[in-house]
Amino acid sequence: MIVGLLNLAGEFYKTYIPAIDESIELAGWLQSISWQINLLENGREIELSGGIKSGISDDFLAVLNASNGVELVHVNLYEGGLIGEAQELSEIINKHALSTYVSGECVSACTIVYLGGESRYLNQFARLGFHSYSFPGLEDDELSLQDERTYLRNHGIDNRFIDRIFSTPSTDMWYPTIDELISANVVHQVVSSDEFSLPDSPSTRIATINKGIEDITGAETIEDSIRATKDYNKRVMSDFDLLVNKAKSPASEEFIELTRNQNQLALDGELMLEKLGEVFQFFETANFETEDEEELQSLTQKYLDLCKDYSAYIELVGKLRSTIHDKVALAERPEVFEELLDNNAQMLKTLKKLGESQEEVLAGEKAAYAEMGCDQHYELGAN
Repeated sequence: MIVGLLNLAGEFYKTYIPAIDESIELAGWLQSISWQINLLENGREIELSGGIKSGISDDFLAVLNASNGVELVHVNLYEGGLIGEAQELSEIINKHALSTYVSGECVSACTIVYLGGESRYLNQFARLGFHSYSFPGLEDDELSLQDERTYLRNHGIDNRFIDRIFSTPSTDMWYPTIDELISANVVHQVVSSDEFSLPDSPSTRIATINKGIEDITGAETIEDSIRATKDYNKRVMSDFDLLVNKAKSPASEEFIELTRNQNQLALDGELMLEKLGEVFQFFETANFETEDEEELQSLTQKYLDLCKDYSAYIELVGKLRSTIHDKVALAERPEVFEELLDNNAQMLKTLKKLGESQEEVLAGEKAAYAEMGCDQHYELGAN
């Protein structure tokens, strides 16, 4: 009897205690998330954003039944959530023959909702993230997930893609390329930002910021760089007033002040970049083979002035990099993460990505500065 109890206790410890612990953790996480449902485009489009937990499918159906003419669902459930509830949403969308569209970020259980669309659209800068499903107390390799695999196959998803989903641990995330998504029949069409409404949700703001970062780091000409920088600054600064109103703690106030400094540096950088662009354009048509001594002296002086201005611009980029680095450190503090980032891990990830891109920009500018020979005339600072 004692041995039997010990065996039972051992089995309880191995199986049920982890399940209870994970259930408690899941319950705490679910309590921390919420969802939003918004009608767009005079009721022709509807957005689901936030997380997926019990009640969202009922709320969605109620809004849907009270509205006439809904054709498309923006699925920006960037928090993920409960598998069963996600399947309920997916079935509602499928039953009403609605199309689905991701304008921001759709990960984990959100992708199940997305697959309910009769036609499935993806913004060119949005992301879909997949991984294996998780259930309290069970490891990934203990789950057969045959029903879940069948569910995906019934939605026309390629078997190799399904295998990749369930070979990705539930603690990781796989972001397929657009080509992979289309060839696996997950996405039917990739669209630009002009095709549908772009709702003001955290997920969409993340996609918009990511697009700006990619445009800046991918610019091949100085004209493209100026255009991308202006567009990015315009997007980011439009959200500043909203951010100010959220700050309550001293750390959040410090974050706001750094953001104010970042915005000013960005505006100053815009002006400096435009000025540099004009000088670079001048040198593209300058006659360096002239034998006129006065003209050669003028070209030399213009080159030296360019190097001086370029060094000042690089110094500004270094300050911008340092400011963003300090913001990342503050954003990782619980009070700032809650007040200003709405406990959104993707927002923090995007801020870190911005810091990394600024490192790339700074390294690229320093390399170009040296290639021009400017370092022989004006030594760059420590930034």
